[in-house]
Formats: sequence, structure tokens, C-alpha cells
Amino acid sequence: MAAVDVQSGKVLWSRREAGHWADCAVGDGPTLACTKNVRLSGDVVARVSFFDLASGAERVVQTVRVHGTPSIVSVDDGFVVAVPRDSGVGLREEGPVPDRGAATVDRRPLITRFEPTGQRSWSVNGSTGERTVRSVIGSRVIVMESDDGAVSFYRADTGTLVHREPTSMAPSCGAPDEVTGMMVCTSIVGQPSRPNYLLYEGGFAVDPAGGSPVTVTYDETGRRTGRLIGWRLAEGADFPRERPLVDPESIPVVSGRKVGVVTADTGALRWTRAVTGDGIAKVRALDERHVAVGTSEFGPGDAYSETWRLIDAATGESGGTVTSNFGAWLFGFDGRRLLFAGDPAEHQRPNAPRLTAFDGENGSRRWTIDPADRDAGWQQVGRVLYSVGSTGYGPGWIARYAS
Repeated sequence: MAAVDVQSGKVLWSRREAGHWADCAVGDGPTLACTKNVRLSGDVVARVSFFDLASGAERVVQTVRVHGTPSIVSVDDGFVVAVPRDSGVGLREEGPVPDRGAATVDRRPLITRFEPTGQRSWSVNGSTGERTVRSVIGSRVIVMESDDGAVSFYRADTGTLVHREPTSMAPSCGAPDEVTGMMVCTSIVGQPSRPNYLLYEGGFAVDPAGGSPVTVTYDETGRRTGRLIGWRLAEGADFPRERPLVDPESIPVVSGRKVGVVTADTGALRWTRAVTGDGIAKVRALDERHVAVGTSEFGPGDAYSETWRLIDAATGESGGTVTSNFGAWLFGFDGRRLLFAGDPAEHQRPNAPRLTAFDGENGSRRWTIDPADRDAGWQQVGRVLYSVGSTGYGPGWIARYAS
């Protein structure tokens, strides 16, 4: 594990120790918290280490006496660690765990909040089947995701369960076609439909599983603030931790061939716009002021393309338009330019994705760069772009790109 100065690339500190880190999170203060499984008195438990971010010095070590793989998120100025009870989890350095044929009786996770000092603030047992904790930087809500796809929302400051959204065996339906009135419903035999969710500043929004489309907004106490029938959230929970919270005034939603943004406090649409073409309409939140509206289409010979347009989230006014083939996908936004990973001229995703920037106002191409290594990957943190890679099982490396 190492800390790198973002301006100079200088390694500030590094440390190597036995075992394998499971997850890490950086708090608002100068604290890094990391989790791993260790063996204590013969039992596998979760260890939480708190490091000084500036020096790498280990300040405090806490133990969560639960047998399972831990996950961690930063919240406010502290951290939340969730450890599911799973007797099948072992230590990687000890090899595979023998199958003893005995299932864990209590499958509820233990969820614990720690202050930056390492002091425990609260601990609660989650619901059966919950495994992984999720959140977004700045949110006062944490989400526990279950094995079956159900999600539970907890207050980050108290650990109070404020809302639980279950799965459903009912098919999931789209909005009725504006011309024919027909509605398409889909399901996978034997598998439940899963709810979709999104965290925004001050609360969260949910698409209930199954049935007709509807978006429901809640504040951080679990009080329902709005309900928009006929629309679904445009994006779900797979948010990178570095992405900022969605603006509660501009929650992206989609309904058939229309896209728009909804206000959390009232559940009312601020603006909508129809998407041209025959493909699937989509909208993606980019930052607090912009969304990208897109459509995907199949042409002759199953040629796949996506067209994205930059939109002012407050007014719905249009910016530049970018069209790419299957080889490229919308990667991010740096405040001025839409970033696409992959080669727009290819019809399959290449092994070494190049990165191309397009002007957000007029859609013109600004620059194209290739990664320094074929196995490298791009990471965007705020407005900063990094290329991260490693050589086989050797040391990793990171490079920052100028704006």
C-alpha cells in the first residue's frame, strides 16, 4: 500500500505487511481506514486499521469479531464497516477453505461506524442476506446490498434503518408506447426483479422492483417526498466512490423515448425532452450542473452506435453531440469535455482503450491519447485523470495526465 502526491507523483509513504487488504476508504480528515481478514486466537475476524494519511503511521487498530469479508465506506468525517457472517471465508494466504457442509446460522451482517480516531460510534445487526455496504462521498445515508438484490438504507450518523426495498417476482415493465399504448415487460425465469436506487444530497431515490415504472424519492430520515409515475431512474447504484452526489434538483429519469430530471423535494419534473432515433433513450448525471442525454441504436449488419448530447441540468439547454460505435463508451466528464474510452472507429472494445475528449459545447474532438501500457486502466477522480496499471504480479504504477 502506498500514498502518492497528486501534484508531483512522488511516493509519500509505502508499507508492506502480511495478509491482503480487503477494502480501504479515505475520510474527510487526514485519515485512511483499511480492512482485512486476520486470524485471532484461531478464529478468522475482520481487522480495521486507521492510518495517518500524511505519514502512513498506523494510529489505531480495531477488531470486528465476525467471520466474513469486510467492506468499508467513508461517511461524514468517519467510516462505516460491514462484515457479513460467512463461515466459508478464509485467509487468501492459507489457501481455499475446506467445505465442511455447515451453513452459517446467523447470516445478518454486523454494521459498525468508527470515528476518524478509531473509536466505535455505533454497531447494529443488518438484515439477513445483506453483504456489502455502499455510499457516495458526502451522503448521510449508507446502503446495504443483499445477495438477492434487495437494498436497505441506514442513517450514517445513528445506524437506524430508514427504508428497505425488496425484490419482486413480478416482471419489470417499461413505459407505454406513446403511439400504440403497448407496454413491454421482462423477467428472467426463476429470478426476482431487483430495485434500482440512487443517492443524492439529502436523501435517496428508488425504483421499486417489478411492475410499472415509478420513481420514489425519500429524505435521509426515510420520509417519502415525491412519487413520479411512469418514469424510472436513469442510473443505479454502481457509482464510483469518487463521483459526487447527484444534485437533488436534477435527478435523471427516463420514460420510453423521453428523458428528464426530477426534483427530490416534490417529485416533479423540471424538464423533459424526446430523444430522436429508434434506439433506447438514456440520461446520465455527469456533475452538479450537467447531464448527458443519449440513445443507442443498431444499424445495418448489427452495427451498434451511441449518440450523446451534453445538457444543462437546470434548464435542459443542449450542448455538443458526440456519436461513437461499439468500440467506445462514455467514460466521464471533466467540466468542459466529454471523455470516451475506446476507439470510436472500432466495432469491438479494444484491449488497450484509448481516451478521446470532445468539446462539450460543439462536440468537436479535442485530443486523443493511448495508455502507456496495454493492461492499464483509466481512473477519473474529480476533474483529474489517471492511468493505473501493473506489470504481471509486480509493482503497480500510476500516471497523472494534465488537463
